[in-house]
Amino acid sequence: AYPTWLTLAPFAGELDPQAKLDLETQPFLQGRALGNINAAEILAEVEERYGRPKNVEGFLALSQLVQADRLEAAHYWQQDGMPVYPGLVYGHFNAVWPGATGAMVDHEGRAVAAYYRLKKQFRDRTMHIEQDGDSVVVHLYNEKSWKSGRLRIRLVDSKGKLKWEDERRISDRMQGLRQRMAWGLSGKMKKVLSGKVFLLAEWIEVGEEDVSRVFDGTGPGSLKLKEAAFSHRFYKKGGKNYLDIVPQTVVKHFEIQFESLVVPMSDNYMDLIPGQPITIELDAPKFVPEYLEKKVRFRSLVDWL
Repeated sequence: AYPTWLTLAPFAGELDPQAKLDLETQPFLQGRALGNINAAEILAEVEERYGRPKNVEGFLALSQLVQADRLEAAHYWQQDGMPVYPGLVYGHFNAVWPGATGAMVDHEGRAVAAYYRLKKQFRDRTMHIEQDGDSVVVHLYNEKSWKSGRLRIRLVDSKGKLKWEDERRISDRMQGLRQRMAWGLSGKMKKVLSGKVFLLAEWIEVGEEDVSRVFDGTGPGSLKLKEAAFSHRFYKKGGKNYLDIVPQTVVKHFEIQFESLVVPMSDNYMDLIPGQPITIELDAPKFVPEYLEKKVRFRSLVDWL
């Protein structure tokens, strides 16, 4: 994947991030590649999963999402093949720079999308959703002992309006690392795949942090978002900076950037769901909230397509 524009800008010369993507006339992108993989091959992967990027910056951002998708799939493939999952080491030590790379962080320490995606996969409780014909399958992974809980799935539109829901109990008598639950959605799945509704899965346990995932089908046709509506607030508490996000619509692949700053965060590159506000801890104790407000830049899928 390519790093973000904030990372590449000092090296990119006259390349305009808002320019229409044209690899033949943008040698900065075409001339720097990882091993045998060139920019055209990365673009083909992006178009297959997400669609044609609207500009250069969109190409950079979407290449990161493809990288995150692929590494997440590799993680689950490893996890499914083991009765007890010891972990996964991901390493890459010979990257072309600046350009497409397998690195999880850039030269300044700014983490890419795959870093945050894999970070989530190493929690004690994780969830994976996949399509199986007209059905949806939810895989639950638990590194600790199973507790009584609930698995709730909902179909909502982009505004968060409920279209359908169902819920099942999770027994504390379950054994093993992974549990599988399937729903036959038939005609409802067509709406998910067409981008008319989103499927939300929530794993709820008393006394534990809830785990949730958004499933939007596969391919560019399932990603028809027209807006990303949310409110936000920076504040300081106990000497630490925080960012509250309150979404009013479904927001896919929400990205937080700070111009000319490297700010480690507790989470980034996430999906936002109406009715589920989130709080991000920012490792930037020397900055005041007002300064962070001036430097912040929010992006999501609607900005790239």
